[in-house]
Amino acid sequence: MAAPKVPRVIVKKKGAERLNESADAAPYQELLQSLYDGVLITDATGRIMDVNERAMDFLLYTKDELSRLNIINIIAGANEVLLEALRRNIEQHRYTLIEASCIRKDHTTFPAEIATNRLVLTPEGHLCFFVRNITKRKKAEEALKQTVTRLKEMDLSKSRFVANVSHELRTPLTIINTFVALVNDGVAGTVSDQQKECLETVLRNCERLAGLIDDVLDLGRIESGREEFRRGRVNFTDLLKQCHHDFIPQCLLHHQQFNLEMPETLPDALCDRDKIAQVLTNLVGNANKFTPEEGVITLRAVQENEVIRIDIEDTGPGIRPEDQSRIFEAFIQLARTEDNTGSKGTGLGLAISKHIIDIHEGIIQVESIPEKGSRFFFTLPIHTEEKNLDAFITDRMRFMEARDRQLAMLVLQVAAPSAPGGTPASKEAAERLRTLAMEALDCTAEQTFLFEASQALIVLLDGTEQTRDGVAARLQLTLGKQRQAIMDGIRMAYLEPTRARTPREWLTQALALLKPLPIGPVETTPLRVLIVDDDASILNLMVRVLHECGAGLDLKSTTSGYDACIHFGEWNPDLVVLDLHLPDIDGKRVFDSMTKRLPHRTTKFLVVSGYRGDIDEIMQLGCDDSLCKPFDFDEFVMKVKRLLNLDSQPLGAAAKVANPT
Repeated sequence: MAAPKVPRVIVKKKGAERLNESADAAPYQELLQSLYDGVLITDATGRIMDVNERAMDFLLYTKDELSRLNIINIIAGANEVLLEALRRNIEQHRYTLIEASCIRKDHTTFPAEIATNRLVLTPEGHLCFFVRNITKRKKAEEALKQTVTRLKEMDLSKSRFVANVSHELRTPLTIINTFVALVNDGVAGTVSDQQKECLETVLRNCERLAGLIDDVLDLGRIESGREEFRRGRVNFTDLLKQCHHDFIPQCLLHHQQFNLEMPETLPDALCDRDKIAQVLTNLVGNANKFTPEEGVITLRAVQENEVIRIDIEDTGPGIRPEDQSRIFEAFIQLARTEDNTGSKGTGLGLAISKHIIDIHEGIIQVESIPEKGSRFFFTLPIHTEEKNLDAFITDRMRFMEARDRQLAMLVLQVAAPSAPGGTPASKEAAERLRTLAMEALDCTAEQTFLFEASQALIVLLDGTEQTRDGVAARLQLTLGKQRQAIMDGIRMAYLEPTRARTPREWLTQALALLKPLPIGPVETTPLRVLIVDDDASILNLMVRVLHECGAGLDLKSTTSGYDACIHFGEWNPDLVVLDLHLPDIDGKRVFDSMTKRLPHRTTKFLVVSGYRGDIDEIMQLGCDDSLCKPFDFDEFVMKVKRLLNLDSQPLGAAAKVANPT
């Protein structure tokens, strides 16, 4: 006979009694009630066995009411899966902290931080939930978040305002500079020496204002992330020699000695060449400005472990110690002279330099002793392929995020013919794949990186617009058109946009996801070629040769210029072979008529004529290629195939077209 079912509330009450009887009740309750957090003790199934006063205050329940509930009823969104995960973590001695909402008796909620642990007061053990009300903290975090957002918006508005004003100043400044220069050159009449002096003062200040505008715009772009950085391998020895060469005339003009000190060979640096050249120009230019006549400026470079250190040292008046900590702030013009006068610069050069070096993950600092000179120095990482890859991805991420775009990563790898899907193929095959991928995806070389360690081609795309299927289809179409296979197997991985991964983690995951990309012969519409020539025999010969060249072309021919224009409009050929001397209309007019119909022209034009002057004239109008009669048919077929992006296959026997009489 089955045992009678015991009501749940009685079982729970007995469990609670056992819990309190299992230890000295007074110390246990005293400890429980003294805790700052709300405490709920449950059995293994989550049924609440005991609570403290703090928990009842939080949840607005009485102790008896809570004894009828499960912890799942208290934590919003909790279920058996969560409870099982908590039990498993406790069994494995792993600390668990949950941030969730707790549900009060009146169905309102409050944000809470909930820590879980095991409580062993009885043989079966219990779960202990420590609940902390974090409403005040959440309100403070939200207020802080809103404040930060407002400050960012204000800073962005300031930057936009300054940038807009700077742009607006360019036009009137250019007009002022141009007309003052014209007057100064005597275009508007004779200028006296006194007038010339005044005009040259205006021109100098126009130049200074133009420099200020450029610096403001540079700083705004760098601060906002909208300035594109392209770090890569740079021959730093050449860069330093170029800087030294550029400043020699200016130093000689000021009777200064300018020294370049560096070892015979320096390792290549990982940097954006143009940006670091800008830093060198700022620092050496400042040294030139503040160093007196007969002074010495030294540009020095040495390798220190994994970085290159560059020093720019001068024998100028130096910088006061209290000013050195502020010297890299924007719009700061600090005194460097005994009479406490500052420079007449924009106060932005050093701020821009610091931003540039920070992005290069280097350091820039100043050391100075008043009356003895200053030394500015900065560091740059030495180039390695791994660092270059990280920089390639990081630079593109920063640039895209500043434009509220997301980056997607495409990874392609060519398998060696002997081991498809396994060992990577040669660098030559990977380079060939790079060219084809750029063609297929309409991207630039700056968006690609060939990681030699694994012969993997990395292409960074705008993931906001691209999809994996679309990218794969475009690659398959371009690669499938190749008449000679460049490889036996291509593997591909495409990672959707993400901002969560580091560059190296992103690539590691992509390499792990490489899968074969089927590249078989694709079903494509035959390429269309329209041939127009006034000589029927030559026309027929060109048609026959192209039929026999093995390219599978769809051909149409005519001797009439008017008919050619009609065929062009109805048929939309990929290539037009056009004789410039036609019986009914001049070939140049035919070319003009056809190209005007194509604002975004994709049709190629190969013009044919017996007169070189006509060919030179039409080539200047944008024609793609030409042939002068008489010509070899091998050359004719080669040009047709090249214009259609097909492999050239010489016919062997060279026929010639006669020069027209």
